Amino acid sequence: MLKKTKIFIVILIIINLALAGVLWYFSGVINIHSEKALSSTAELDFEVKKEEKLRSTEAIIRDTEEERVELDSRFVKDEEVVDFIKLIENIGEKTGVVVDIKTVSVIDTDFGFSEALGLQVEYIGNWSETMHFLSLIEELPFSIEIISFSSDKKEGDELLWQSSLGIEVLKLKNID
Repeated sequence: MLKKTKIFIVILIIINLALAGVLWYFSGVINIHSEKALSSTAELDFEVKKEEKLRSTEAIIRDTEEERVELDSRFVKDEEVVDFIKLIENIGEKTGVVVDIKTVSVIDTDFGFSEALGLQVEYIGNWSETMHFLSLIEELPFSIEIISFSSDKKEGDELLWQSSLGIEVLKLKNID
């Protein structure tokens, strides 16, 4: 009987060792699948957040369309420089002043997307015409800065004023 008990104990030990091996194997498999599941969950969370950000960005783009168009309209574009100069000349015609654009230059700004279009404008007219011209230039729907202004009575004619105006208007850079 002692022999049977020893064999029985050995068999139980072998069975326990086999079960411990099976348990160890399956716990390893479960850990691997658990790590894969955690990784997949993290990837899924990342993709969901990425999709949410994309949708949010698209909504912002849609919601700010009018404002961006309005902002863009405040800049002179490369293809509009000549039209802008003609606009200054037309304002002169409509206000009754004689306009002479002396210089046109491009000035770098601190912004990477824009530069300034500099104009030196001389014009002659009576006092109300010259002031009307100046006020219309100030009211243009562009980002305009008056850099210099002077106005003196024209020699030999008490009614005419000769004025000089330096302006800078923001211009979008041609980024290619």
